[in-house]
Amino acid sequence: MSSEYEKNIAFKNDMKFIKPTTTVQCKNFATFRCFFSTSPPHVRCCRTSALRYMYRLLLLIVFFCLSFSVIVSAEWAKVKYVVDGDTIILESNQRVRLLGVDTPEIKSKYNSKAEYYGQEAKQFMRQLVQGKKVWLEGEKAQAEYDKYGRRLAYIFSEDKTFINRELVRLGYAQAIRYFPYEYKQEFILLEKGARKSILGMWKKK
Repeated sequence: MSSEYEKNIAFKNDMKFIKPTTTVQCKNFATFRCFFSTSPPHVRCCRTSALRYMYRLLLLIVFFCLSFSVIVSAEWAKVKYVVDGDTIILESNQRVRLLGVDTPEIKSKYNSKAEYYGQEAKQFMRQLVQGKKVWLEGEKAQAEYDKYGRRLAYIFSEDKTFINRELVRLGYAQAIRYFPYEYKQEFILLEKGARKSILGMWKKK
């Protein structure tokens, strides 16, 4: 009897040192099952719940980063002047270089010698865009401006003609191969087709 009594007393004394369990509202988290002690004072949220929250937060951050990374500039603008087959000047005096294409050079203060079919490419661009409104669209894989301060863009006419594509398709330009862009493979195939059909700059001099 005495032994049983002593066991009960010992059990009650041991219970005094067991840390209580309760539910508290953790800041910035949902209400989780938490464990705390008063000496030293601290609150520790359930590890599984906290990791789950951090995982969701990380996914949200990644989503927003990816969303902002694919944003490209796009707007309507009026063309003031055609410099050559792949460069135009807008009414705002902003110089625009067409993305993914390269037309023959014309004689200017930057080029002492004109290249074959350069004037024809410039004239073709004039017919398509000079004095007209065009839709300018950037490329997510490239910077908005090149090292010369020119805006890089795909250009679409009001009737939805893709100007960059037409230049390559009809032999006024060749596809650029030395940097990545969305229409690279399509432009290369179009250039091969123009070469095969002996169009534009691919005609013999």
